[in-house]
Amino acid sequence: MITQQKSREPQEAVIQPWLGASPLGMAPINEELSFQLQMLDATQQRCPLQMDSEKPRSYLPKMPCSTPPYYPQAPLPNADSLEYYLRLSVETLFFTFYYMEGSRAQLLAAKALKKLSWRFHT
Repeated sequence: MITQQKSREPQEAVIQPWLGASPLGMAPINEELSFQLQMLDATQQRCPLQMDSEKPRSYLPKMPCSTPPYYPQAPLPNADSLEYYLRLSVETLFFTFYYMEGSRAQLLAAKALKKLSWRFHT
């Protein structure tokens, strides 16, 4: 009788990398997943630039003109901060919110109104 001795040495097993993430095999790609993958690829085409993360610069007038020295010659410091907007009157905040659409001022006015417990109802 021929007996084979089983080796106790570790043996090498080759496992495909995709089986580590999906041990039951590859899932079929349906239409929704395909669309999501296309959208993910599209986002890689338009990655944010480094300048997108820069702090917004303060106001620079498009057409500077000379004004009398008793008028402010430069914008107020910290005029684009939430703390500044929290010191404004509610009427000013609502004016800014409704008439300065799409601006940073509108966003800050909305945040200030929310902190003052004002809510938008539709």
